[in-house]
Amino acid sequence: MALYLKAKGHTIVMMVHPFGELSKRSLNSGLHVVPVALSNSSFLNPFKVKKVQGLFEDHKIDRVILNLPRDMKCGGLAAKRAKVKEIIYRRGSAVPIRNDFINSYLFRRVLTKILANSPATKDSLVQNNPKLVPHEKITVIPNGIDLDLFEGNLSTSYYTKKGEEIVLCNLGRLERQKNQLFLVEVARELKKRNIPFYMLIGGEGSLEEALLERIQLYNLSDVIELVGFVEHPKDFYLNGDVFVFPSLWEGFGYALAEAALCGLPIVGFDTSSNSQVVKKELTGFLTPTDDVAAFCDAIAFLYSNPDKRIEMGKAGYHFIRDNFDHHHIFERLENYILQ
Repeated sequence: MALYLKAKGHTIVMMVHPFGELSKRSLNSGLHVVPVALSNSSFLNPFKVKKVQGLFEDHKIDRVILNLPRDMKCGGLAAKRAKVKEIIYRRGSAVPIRNDFINSYLFRRVLTKILANSPATKDSLVQNNPKLVPHEKITVIPNGIDLDLFEGNLSTSYYTKKGEEIVLCNLGRLERQKNQLFLVEVARELKKRNIPFYMLIGGEGSLEEALLERIQLYNLSDVIELVGFVEHPKDFYLNGDVFVFPSLWEGFGYALAEAALCGLPIVGFDTSSNSQVVKKELTGFLTPTDDVAAFCDAIAFLYSNPDKRIEMGKAGYHFIRDNFDHHHIFERLENYILQ
């Protein structure tokens, strides 16, 4: 989005952590980078707030977009002191916010706009207190997808399919939110049902050891493979027949959209924003959260109906292309930021 705005003639300043991935990518892309290291408690430090205020004033910032709660707190206070015209908080997680004094002050007195990436994210903002966030401040604009990144054929093979088996794939951080331990239970049930399958799980995170232990406990090493960090998601998705997604909550399901662009039908939970990206029984199936039987029923249907599997994959591809092309989303965002 920053590169898009820069190309449109706007002056862009990226104030990011000096050692983060965003900083490296921004520098490599030729963006103007200003290093700023913030923590969750930075807003309590008047010297830190004053420093960020000075950065806004020195760079003559008239619109600031804050992307994390810690940035929103310290950056929001600093921007208000610097008399920044628009102070926008971009909320990307459908997790309820704490109903406390500081959030009440920030959302009511500091932030001028709130950008949510899904209806579920918008709803979560007022879940703990309907009056905490003024509804008129909230606008929903979904994340855009760079469609060009998902065009083309397979370049890297992760697995060679055997016979009539169905290849299931999952990609995401190995963390509690993404809930990959549930997939081990799914694999266990599929084996009991004598459905031939192989499961690829991509990603890194704190759950890796627990996943390996559970896989070994259930003797599932022959049907589940942890492939680690995936550099090129498209190649990973193209190794699968179905994308399985047991995430407990999402702001916007990037992985769902990416998998759909690779022609995969989805099996996930009917929770948070998933229904924004997956059209039930048209591009995939959404089941009750943590319902192993229902999840496996959906996989079994797709295994038994390969033609339907391909049809749903094609429908998902066209749905994402028609609704989440990043060029269209960027235009909406530009109008929203500048209005």
